[in-house]
Amino acid sequence: MGLPPALGLLVALALLPTASLLPVNEKGHFLVLPPEWKLEDGSSRRSGPQDEGGLDDPRYITHKEVNHEHTPSTESAAVSMMLVGAVVFNICLFYLFNFPDVDIRAQSWKVLSMTVSIFSAVLLYTSMKALLMEVLSVSSGTIGRTILNLALFLVLFVTLQVALFFLKRKDQRMQLAAASRLVAHLAGFSAMYGFAGLQTFLEGSRSNLLSAILTTAAATVSTVGLALIASTVRNQIAMADDGVIDDDEEEWMDEVRDAENDVLSLSLGFLVMQCVRCYIAGELQPYKPPDQPLPEITQAKTNQLLLWGTFFAGMTFISTWLVGRLKRYEEGSGGTTFSATQSDHAVDGLAAVRYAKVGQNVFAMAMAWTFLFWGEWQIYTAGFNGQRITGCLFLALGLLCLSLVFVFVLDAAADREMLDPEALRSLILALGVLVGISWEKAFHVSVEEVAHIGTVWGLDRALTCHMLGVSLAFLVIPAWRFYILPRSLDEGGGAAGQLKSKVGARPSVDYGGAY
Repeated sequence: MGLPPALGLLVALALLPTASLLPVNEKGHFLVLPPEWKLEDGSSRRSGPQDEGGLDDPRYITHKEVNHEHTPSTESAAVSMMLVGAVVFNICLFYLFNFPDVDIRAQSWKVLSMTVSIFSAVLLYTSMKALLMEVLSVSSGTIGRTILNLALFLVLFVTLQVALFFLKRKDQRMQLAAASRLVAHLAGFSAMYGFAGLQTFLEGSRSNLLSAILTTAAATVSTVGLALIASTVRNQIAMADDGVIDDDEEEWMDEVRDAENDVLSLSLGFLVMQCVRCYIAGELQPYKPPDQPLPEITQAKTNQLLLWGTFFAGMTFISTWLVGRLKRYEEGSGGTTFSATQSDHAVDGLAAVRYAKVGQNVFAMAMAWTFLFWGEWQIYTAGFNGQRITGCLFLALGLLCLSLVFVFVLDAAADREMLDPEALRSLILALGVLVGISWEKAFHVSVEEVAHIGTVWGLDRALTCHMLGVSLAFLVIPAWRFYILPRSLDEGGGAAGQLKSKVGARPSVDYGGAY
């Protein structure tokens, strides 16, 4: 263990005498010594400093003077932040994946899987939207984008049902899990941006909180209604062949239910957060990743948003506790016998269990979205005025560090059973969602920036965005499917999941994403 420091010390001692060979001025500052001598007037020469004033010639620039004159540009700051962020993020992953606590390792794999899944969904969503807008000649205004996003949501929702039906065989369970997460995030982003655009379109003046709330209520009714219709159709399909729901059909129905819950929570949690920000600021706020906060945002409004995020965290804890109580009541009642007339959401025993889980997920997503925009408001309120990608990287790194601290604190409290362990770990998963969507924002902005750079080279912006999204998706999705998702499922059950994996049984994990 002592060999590397010893070698470093020997190298330093060996190089120390060479310092006496470097020219210095009377202040002890080393002079800049490129192949040519650098002068203050910008000229250079190869003759030694002994001519025309020697080492103390004031025209020669010292290291100290050069460093004081250097001012980094916004581009170099963005690249530096990207490098620092990549190093910090990857090193943190090494620590977390090898942490002694099995629950920390399990949550780390879940968060990584969810982050990569969201990133992949963003790439595909951005690519599809850019291509459809170009092919269908959709205007860049709010109405055209809103209609396109809502239509895309309906298509993806139906695609989710059909794709998972054809992947319901026992030998395709990993493909089923991968498809459910990826398509659910795609449908969730489409619904999120579609209904958020509808909020802006219906308000017109962007200052009517009631219109934002009514739009959120309409989104809730429509998405829940679609889920109920799909539930009825799934139940009829499952019971049509032999009147019995077998293991493959039950697995398929579980995956579809959890995927629908992801769609509902991702979109409704975002809309609830938009209503809160509208209430605080007095008008609807920008929500697209490239958009900066409005200049009217103050520190007082930022603090209010932080309080709302804390409120949603408390509601996540309470709703998780309620779901646990309902499940225990279901187990104590001896379960439920299913018939062909029952909807598949009754497979959970009580319909209230699923609705409580949806509420829990919506509160968790509202918490994550609220803390995300609180962090953004805080950065810009503190005086940041650099490039957008730099702000997004600052935001992602800051939230990553804060989330890691709270993850360790909450896990320690759960291990000691200070409060309901399941409820505490639900907050850990919500913090994982926060980390995932913060990096998603940075990814989204980076794709947009690269697409803009393509226009400088004479490339079409929509084509550049489409090709970039497809290329990165083909690179990222297979790695996530084969190397990250299986580990998140194997480790997903914590200590219990690992025990079942060792004895060869399928781990019992929550397939509702990481939340």
